[in-house]
Amino acid sequence: MLGIDVSEHNGSINWSAVKKAGIEFAIIRSGYGTSHTDNYFKANMEGAIAQGLHIGIYHFSYALNAAGAANEAEFVKKLIAPYKEHIDMPVFFDYEYDTESYARKQGVTLGKTAFNNHAVAFLEVIKKAGYTPGLYYNLDYLNKYVDKSKVGSYVKWFAQYSSKASTTD
Repeated sequence: MLGIDVSEHNGSINWSAVKKAGIEFAIIRSGYGTSHTDNYFKANMEGAIAQGLHIGIYHFSYALNAAGAANEAEFVKKLIAPYKEHIDMPVFFDYEYDTESYARKQGVTLGKTAFNNHAVAFLEVIKKAGYTPGLYYNLDYLNKYVDKSKVGSYVKWFAQYSSKASTTD
């Protein structure tokens, strides 16, 4: 299947054109943290639903600890509840370099343990809510952070930045 991920950074999307281009699914950003809903979340959900696309969600984390990640999942759960019947792809936890940069500015050092603990805390809330939980990461995170004994059972969304696969994992 061919798909896209979208957020407010993409602006207003012509969902009919997306469908005509052969796109079959969209992973839509819900927002970030525990209070920011993506400015285009509702429009993107409605547009993707109207075109009959498969839909997944991703949420960018600014959690400073595992409890904060669980709180972010609770925020997401409430936000996506009206669309539950349309979300047939995973709800992804998105923890990136900006997550760690933000934490450093708050006097908190995150790393491998935090990545895995935050992911599990978020994804277990999502799983208990009846959604398929998923984890987004890139090759650097795969090599330095991912502990398969903790997060290996979740759906993975691997960021691939080149035309040739950089991992078979």
